[in-house]
Amino acid sequence: MRVLVTGHEGYIGAVLVPMLRESGHEVVGLDTGFYTGCPRGTPG
Repeated sequence: MRVLVTGHEGYIGAVLVPMLRESGHEVVGLDTGFYTGCPRGTPG
């Protein structure tokens, strides 16, 4: 099954995407990229 994950680079998406892929799903991610380049846990 194909699954669209919004916010795939975020806190939940980073855990959810690998779980879905391990279950055999085809995952497509969509993210705004607001925190690209920021260390996790510290807002931009």
